[in-house]
Amino acid sequence: MKGLSMMRGSWFAVLPDREAAEEAAARLRAWAGQEVRHASGRPWLLGCWEPSEVTTARAGGHAAAVLGRHVLTEAELAARLNTVVTTGDVEHFADEWAGSFHLILSVHRQIRVRGTASATRRVFTVRQKGATIASDRADVLAALSGAAVDVRRVAMRLLSPQVAHPFGEHSLWTGVDYVPADQELVVEPGGRTHLARWWSPPEPVLPMAEGAERVRAALRASLNTCKGAASVLSCDLSGGMDSTSLCFLAVGKPSRLVTVRREAADPGNDDAMWAEAAAGHLSDGHHLTLRDGEIPAWYADVATPADDREEPYKDIRGRAYRRAMARHMANLGAQTHVCGVGGDELFGSSPAYLHDLLRLRPLLTLGRVAAHRATARWPLTTALRALSQRGTFDDWVKGAADGLSAAPRRVQLDWMPRLRLPPWATPEAAELVRGVLHEAARCSWEPLSPSRVQHQTAQHVRTAGMSVRQIDRLMRSTGAGMAAPFLDDQVITAAMSVRLEDRFSATSFKPLLAQAVAAHMPSALLERRTKGDFSFDLHQAMHRRRADLLELTDTLRLGELGLIDAAALRQAVLTPHPRGMTLTPLEATFSCESWLRGLDSRSLHLAHPKGHT
Repeated sequence: MKGLSMMRGSWFAVLPDREAAEEAAARLRAWAGQEVRHASGRPWLLGCWEPSEVTTARAGGHAAAVLGRHVLTEAELAARLNTVVTTGDVEHFADEWAGSFHLILSVHRQIRVRGTASATRRVFTVRQKGATIASDRADVLAALSGAAVDVRRVAMRLLSPQVAHPFGEHSLWTGVDYVPADQELVVEPGGRTHLARWWSPPEPVLPMAEGAERVRAALRASLNTCKGAASVLSCDLSGGMDSTSLCFLAVGKPSRLVTVRREAADPGNDDAMWAEAAAGHLSDGHHLTLRDGEIPAWYADVATPADDREEPYKDIRGRAYRRAMARHMANLGAQTHVCGVGGDELFGSSPAYLHDLLRLRPLLTLGRVAAHRATARWPLTTALRALSQRGTFDDWVKGAADGLSAAPRRVQLDWMPRLRLPPWATPEAAELVRGVLHEAARCSWEPLSPSRVQHQTAQHVRTAGMSVRQIDRLMRSTGAGMAAPFLDDQVITAAMSVRLEDRFSATSFKPLLAQAVAAHMPSALLERRTKGDFSFDLHQAMHRRRADLLELTDTLRLGELGLIDAAALRQAVLTPHPRGMTLTPLEATFSCESWLRGLDSRSLHLAHPKGHT
């Protein structure tokens, strides 16, 4: 990779105040449009960004930069810097600030770089000539270092479910490392680097009333950062509880509310009825329904090579639709489009809480287990076996390689579901994946939280955040960007602070979110117990694009790498799928294929553990 001419969207790089970084700075400066310097005159930040995205300040010999979605002013940032005396004073520097942003600090020549707990903002690093360079984009650092694609990591992207810790956050480029979402990069004045944890899932101790109030306040603060200076704020209004809640919380000056809903092809999907009912109560808003033919269908550009060089685009089914919607919203005056992604991850039912609750309140748990058995039809012996399982997270990591071809468990209360490769993955792909998993198993790993359900929640919001990060970048390239308030740090912390017995239920739908928005939404809208299903739409779209998908299987880059059996993949494309979820492994495969096709073949090098390309 010889340059960044094909790169879309904003990016930044952080450089230490050292002579060793000057060569990297010279290369990055040739690609950058903006620069912020250290007090010494050396470059500190280089990149391409909109002025509204970045706030910088200096005070007391220190410097700070906040990049992303926030409402901080330079004066507020400088005032906060004035309270810093030692490097230890920055531990809780941004705890009270709403939004989604990177925080970069230079205090006593020590540099700290962090993203967000949900991975909507990420940090990557590379070592160049003795200097550690950080960036929010792995492809920037790959271009800087001439990195190769790591075929092992490509094989890992074929797994389902998608995983973050400790396997899935890695860059796909050799030599380009990642900083876990809950940690920050610390670069000492002499060049030594280490990671420091800045966020941990909270203890779930708050009662419902107090927790709901905190969630509501955090969501409203987050939505204020979405409004910005624009006169229009656009929001999804699918009819589901997550997006509907955000629409009602977003109402108010100075922004005019525009809602958008994609019409479902399935007449049995009742999202439309609930969305229309909500719109009737949002009389001051402008409500759009985008119908088939007015916008690109799912999978419309599935055969088009990706133009994002960093990693495979997870939402490949909606890539063309997202671009079209971003243009549409921008034409209406919106700079940011609000979505409900993260609501399911934070507030949806996760049966793993029963495993934790049993050890806290055993008598209460017995009643909850009975309710879950009645609704999910769990066999009693299977449920009891899952509840009694005491394996550690380290045990789960060590057993991951052994379960790649195992059938899914009927009752899932483990740290995470078993990882599985699709049936069209080759034995060579399975060998590469097992190698990565066995390598990880040689280390000892701590979970994201000692609680299984808290670990799962943190894991799920990271997976959702990494997807939103890509969607936001894609949408900003054509119009309005995307914001996911449920994935903001303050919202996540508030929701995860609530007691397990209040947050989860087998009989109530998202009880914590319902309580948080009860004062702002009509009670009738809180009575919905269904969730729209788009399996029919996805099958219809897959049928329409089947010829494109079959044509791709004729010349697979993944096949050339020895990762995919083209005949088996072709058969999977032709086979009917009973549920929309069964399409997920197919989408992951075609996302990887689209990404590989989008890389410049003249500059693409492949790092293969067996030494061939």
